[in-house]
Amino acid sequence: MNEKGAIENEVAIVSGGLGYIGREIGCHLAQRGYKTVLLYLSPQEDMKAIRSSFKSANVYFYQCDITDSAKMKEVLDAIEEELGSISVGIHAAHSRLVRKNILDVDEVAFREQFSVGVFGGFNFLQQIALKMRPRKKGVLIGVTTAAIECDVSADSFGGLIASKTALVGGYLSSKFALKGLLTELAQSTAGLGIRVHTVAPGFVAGGLNDDLPPRLFEFLEEKSPTGQLTKVEDIAKSVIALIHPGESVKPFTVVIDELEG
Repeated sequence: MNEKGAIENEVAIVSGGLGYIGREIGCHLAQRGYKTVLLYLSPQEDMKAIRSSFKSANVYFYQCDITDSAKMKEVLDAIEEELGSISVGIHAAHSRLVRKNILDVDEVAFREQFSVGVFGGFNFLQQIALKMRPRKKGVLIGVTTAAIECDVSADSFGGLIASKTALVGGYLSSKFALKGLLTELAQSTAGLGIRVHTVAPGFVAGGLNDDLPPRLFEFLEEKSPTGQLTKVEDIAKSVIALIHPGESVKPFTVVIDELEG
């Protein structure tokens, strides 16, 4: 899978494929020559424009509720029948954030934070892994967050972000759970030719954070040790680097724009 000519028949699938991060990952996969499948829950009003925004013809859109295991299996079976064997699975889907302090979130809202990211991620990642197992080949990647990897003490940049964006109502808990799921998958697929990784982006000025005021993004960018926030294209580039490791052994977790300093 190291040269474009060798991956033209490879199928890569992205959950949350119409989301801010998922769509960018899909663009990079398509540019590399993959048959790129973008899963989405609900069609958007500008679906025609979204389709035309991809320069590659090898981008395919499948509607699927990944929290429904039977539907997930049905869609994956259809993808492999129509396009070929899946060699890359990337889980980028997550529920909308609940802008409440964890002390103020009710049980229903807390469970919802796990619905797509964790339980949907289980359906998506496990079922793809089961398809990869007999072929002894594949890469699985989950998108978590640098907030569960880095220093969040009061005097750190991570602590500053936490203090300014603390109203996430169980989001961090779900990302810890997703990393746990990916850890178990990595252990269970060891020796099967399947690689499992997590990509942990820093704070992104868009996507799930698009409801926050622009001034907050400017403030955090000014305070950032790197002078910038995480760019969505850097997340996609990190995913591509994990899929195509070259000669080096890649770590289980890649943290983008570490929140330290």
